Amino acid sequence: MEDQALYIEPPGTVTIEDLHQGQEAVVVLKPTPTEDPNDPLNWPQWRKALNFALASFYTLATFVLLDIGTVIWVDLNAELGISWSNLNNSFAANLAGLAVGCILIIPFAIKYGRRSIYILSSAIQLATAIWQAKMNTTAELLAINA
Repeated sequence: MEDQALYIEPPGTVTIEDLHQGQEAVVVLKPTPTEDPNDPLNWPQWRKALNFALASFYTLATFVLLDIGTVIWVDLNAELGISWSNLNNSFAANLAGLAVGCILIIPFAIKYGRRSIYILSSAIQLATAIWQAKMNTTAELLAINA
C-alpha cells in the first residue's frame, strides 16, 4: 500500500506504455482508434503529413497577412501621406480584429466544422490582401486591418 502511493500520477496523466504486462512494453493507445477510415488515428502517414502541412501553411499565411503591413509603413507614409499615428491605429485595429475574430469564429468552427471556416476565412484573407495592394486612403487602411 505504501509503494502504491509513490506511483500515483497527477490527474489527466495518460499511460502510453505499459511495462507491467510481461517482458516487452505494450503501447497503450489513448484515445483508442475506431474502425472509421476517416478517423485521423487511422490515416496513413502521408495523409497526416499533408494535413499538418496544410494547417501550417494556413497559419503561416494568416499571420503573414496580419503582420506584413508594418513592413510598408515608411512607403505608406511617404507615398500616401498616412500619418504615423494612423499607421499605429491601423495596427491596433488589426490586433483588436484578431482578438474579436477569434472569439466570434471559434464557436462557429466548433458547431459547423473547421473546413468551412478555413475556406471562408481564406477567401476573406485573399480579398483583403488584394484590397490592401490597391488601397489609397487612411480609411481603407483602417478597414483592411480591422
